[in-house]
Amino acid sequence: MSNFIHRLRHWAKACPEKIALQVDEKRYTYAELLHEIDALAANLPFPSGSGVLIQETDPAQQWLLFLASRKAGLRPVLCHPDLPAEDVLNIAESNGLCLFDGTIGPSDVTKIPAAAEFGILSSGSTGLPKLFWREEHSWTDYFPIQNKIFGINEKSRLFFHGSFSFTGNFNSFVCVFWAGGFARTISAYVPRRWWHILQEESINTLYLLPVKLRQILRAAKTDISSSMRAVFTGSQSLDKELSAALQNHFPKALITLYYGAGELNYITYCHIDEWDLEPGIVGKPFPQVRVRIKDASIYVTTPFGVIGSDHEMTLGDTGAWTPRGNIRFTGRSNAVINCAGRKISVAKVEDALRETPLIKDVTIFAVPDTKRGEVPAAAVVVEQKQPLSTLRKMALRLPSIERPRYWLQYAELPLNSCSKPDVHAMLADWQATQKKDA
Repeated sequence: MSNFIHRLRHWAKACPEKIALQVDEKRYTYAELLHEIDALAANLPFPSGSGVLIQETDPAQQWLLFLASRKAGLRPVLCHPDLPAEDVLNIAESNGLCLFDGTIGPSDVTKIPAAAEFGILSSGSTGLPKLFWREEHSWTDYFPIQNKIFGINEKSRLFFHGSFSFTGNFNSFVCVFWAGGFARTISAYVPRRWWHILQEESINTLYLLPVKLRQILRAAKTDISSSMRAVFTGSQSLDKELSAALQNHFPKALITLYYGAGELNYITYCHIDEWDLEPGIVGKPFPQVRVRIKDASIYVTTPFGVIGSDHEMTLGDTGAWTPRGNIRFTGRSNAVINCAGRKISVAKVEDALRETPLIKDVTIFAVPDTKRGEVPAAAVVVEQKQPLSTLRKMALRLPSIERPRYWLQYAELPLNSCSKPDVHAMLADWQATQKKDA
């Protein structure tokens, strides 16, 4: 039996009336989840072992179809809701998947590893997502360890936002489900409403990426949450302002910062007081995870990765050890802009601009240039729209070649369904400004 289904049966018997998940106004108890999954699984038309691509916008439906697929012996993959139809077709055909709605198929199981039980898609800002296959135990065996570090238990009341196709959301929800807790989300992208839910519904656990944490804390203004006990988030784009804001708004919370990847699960972590002592760190390795740094590249060995990761691997990330034994993340080898023969580190430019007083958030991306190949452009969040001259002054601390040539100002950065900066949207906005100025 699927580990997920076995766990659901446990909680449906132990606390059948406890609410497991609420999306908008729709609530599901553990018993109701089990009942719906049993009914769905009995009517699935796919042969056992099929790889099934599920494209849904509602997290509850994503979870129900995922579990029903596992109960029926299928190998589900949650697809990003905003992925274009052409990309969905490409992923399905190249990986032997059928589409859950029956429009693509049947599944070609010869393209799927024999041990695979479910798949995850990468969630980067650009390019076609990559599919990675997992065995269930590669997640579930680690839940007791990560839950202890993150402060998650049966009393946890988690708020998250976004699609389960983003591995960070899915893993965070499932580890709370595993502990017998409660998870809450809404479909609306309204940070002030998120904060209201935190306050009004006694939410005590929060998972959001830093870009959404900045948004919810700006919406909170001077309010604090007295009920919050655990906050966990990715560490790579944290800055001093966000660190201070998290501690001001959540004074009683254990705030944990992690570094990880869909294919390797969690890699390193630290608590926010450790980050304050050494800003920019991503912490020490999680238990049972080995990390080494060679020629500035981070290499990871973990028993909790995807199929095919049972050896030392690198994600192309770079870092260095600090005097306190932590790893400082210095960037991604592929996150560079090739400008006139020089490689510009996206992370370096973003970090420098985040330290300026006017810029609340920033994404640096490459735009084409006839003379230099590529040049950096900046998408920034500022409290009030600023003259171009003011923004350029913010970049004077950088070498001239690293200063953004173009600036886009937003009230909030555009994000994709995985809560990552939507570089495609930013490029489209930049192209529109070029046509307007032509």
